[in-house]
Amino acid sequence: MKRNPLTNRILFVDDEESILQGFKLTLGRKYEISVASSGKEGLEIYDRDGPFAVVVSDFSMPEMNGAEFLGELRQRGSSAVTMLLTGEANFEEVSEVVSSGGIFRLLNKPCSSEKLKENLEQALRQYNLIRAEKELLEETLNGSVSALISLFSASKPLFFGRAQRVKKLAVKLADRLGMDDIWRIELATVFSYLGYLTLPDNELEKIY
Repeated sequence: MKRNPLTNRILFVDDEESILQGFKLTLGRKYEISVASSGKEGLEIYDRDGPFAVVVSDFSMPEMNGAEFLGELRQRGSSAVTMLLTGEANFEEVSEVVSSGGIFRLLNKPCSSEKLKENLEQALRQYNLIRAEKELLEETLNGSVSALISLFSASKPLFFGRAQRVKKLAVKLADRLGMDDIWRIELATVFSYLGYLTLPDNELEKIY
């Protein structure tokens, strides 16, 4: 099972070991820092130790550049706020990637400690805001799910029991896979049985 989200957990990805050590030295007292030397290792660490509140990646790395790495994180459903570091030579090129790739902030290398800390604080505030909005949405939808479950249990008790069993299995599988936002799985499972409410009991018995 994944760890609960902590708002000070940051993952840095850079192929230069000296830069990673610098991040740990200057930021390690205030934040919980994890580092990776490639996009591939970054994905492995995220899957194993995530979630993280913020993920910061260098752009120019062999095999998988920073934009590709952060894009893969999004494909995996990561809710981390992402930042990209790049050299001055390709700043304009990378800016286009940022504008279309959902990346929170683009910083030029070398980046001073003060500027990096300032942007990290902004990224963490953004993460907290996103979490608060998601929690509010989850609470609202959970209320809707509870109402649907009550409707099922009263009108179609046979399929209510079946839906509950399927929901438990789906949630267990999602948890084993380390998926975020498991409430979406719960909601989808309940909604998948809504059509049965319109069927007469004799037809339901045939299906069951």
